[in-house]
Amino acid sequence: MLKVLSFFALLFTGSLSHLDASERPNIILIIADDLGVQLSCYGDTQANTPNIDRLAESGTLFETAWVTASSCSPSRGSIFTGLYPHQNGLIGLSHHGFSLNRRYPTLNSELKAAGYRTGLIGKFHIAPEDICPWDYRLDGNDNPELISKTRDVRTMASMAEGFVLGNTGPFFLVMSYKDPHTPLYDQRLGLPDKLVGADDVEAFRFSGYTSPALKARVASYLNCVHRLDAGVGILMDMLEKHSLVENTIIVFISDHGPPFARAKLTSYENGLRIPFIVSGPKIEEGRRSEYPVSTVDIFPTLLGFAGAEAPPDLPGISLKGYLLGDAPADLDRPLFGSFTAHQKDNVFPMRAIRQNNWLLVQNLEQTILRPRANVDGCEIWPVKEAVPVPGVDTDSLYAEYLTPPPLELFNLAKDPDCFDNLADNPHFRAQRDKLQQTLLQWRSDTQDFLQARD
Repeated sequence: MLKVLSFFALLFTGSLSHLDASERPNIILIIADDLGVQLSCYGDTQANTPNIDRLAESGTLFETAWVTASSCSPSRGSIFTGLYPHQNGLIGLSHHGFSLNRRYPTLNSELKAAGYRTGLIGKFHIAPEDICPWDYRLDGNDNPELISKTRDVRTMASMAEGFVLGNTGPFFLVMSYKDPHTPLYDQRLGLPDKLVGADDVEAFRFSGYTSPALKARVASYLNCVHRLDAGVGILMDMLEKHSLVENTIIVFISDHGPPFARAKLTSYENGLRIPFIVSGPKIEEGRRSEYPVSTVDIFPTLLGFAGAEAPPDLPGISLKGYLLGDAPADLDRPLFGSFTAHQKDNVFPMRAIRQNNWLLVQNLEQTILRPRANVDGCEIWPVKEAVPVPGVDTDSLYAEYLTPPPLELFNLAKDPDCFDNLADNPHFRAQRDKLQQTLLQWRSDTQDFLQARD
């Protein structure tokens, strides 16, 4: 059973590693921005991502991985604290006034206590700005042209090279790429070297419709994904040149799903599901795992590899034993999503659970219109020249999307795009009630501040 942080955990400042410096691996956390599973290693036939595929082949790829929220700051706050947004306080975008509670330790503070140098290259998007101690930091605030507009993945790799070679001892480096976040730049500084156009792609099926404009958006999105892949390849080549791969744990994730209607800002599968790849010394190569994992697992997992103890009572689990072949996978493990807000005037709280290919979404405020008529510039149905997905009642789909019912239930094995809400179907009432009870228990265990309002 999950438990809330004890008072001792709130004051926990980390323990020194019981491993000496020669035994501690380096750690690189790669975070893509707004990337779902639109990668060829995850079976997307429109994406061409040989470098990320190569990373997957060198380690373990988790087929089912969730973020805690499909909004940037809340998701990233969970990565760096190991807590859900309603636990750590970062329930909305940091530049709209939301911030982490300073009482909680961060991944950086614990790794620094274990003797690691810490570096960030790219996007942070967490407040307070100084809550994670960095020995080196270059983000969009320092150089917006580098990180945001030019998407200069070559210079990012060069900066990373300077950091990893700059000192002795183990390092923790976050490579936080801006792609494929909007604006969807087709090409920057010659990357990707080959562009795809609207005529080369199909709209993502989860959108529920297709149109010329949507296909053009998909093409631009994939070009951004391909530039990200090039950046990962350049980074990996640098690490291999300096013989650093052999002693480096590399984790590749995203902060949430793609910036399209019915993905980002939702608790549907395409909003919460992300790529999650881990490679490193003694980690089995080429494994595709069905173990359900969450980004709250990153904190205890990386501390485990660093030889440091994680704060007690975290909701996530360490995957170290499983990755090294010393622990079994819990295939029945439930995953949880916790979405409260995006901006301060965009509050539409939801809680979600995924277990055994079933997804239940609890919408906590039915009186609030979801601010999703335009998701980062992506129009929703109905739009000019749009054609619905065959067999889908797109009008009803988007009516429910904008004004959601209290509960939504989906069988992901048959309906991965979350088109058919089964919550009111009497044949699935037992499944709905079971998931709802587990979700309510999790909300109680994690002290969801909205639970008293249900």
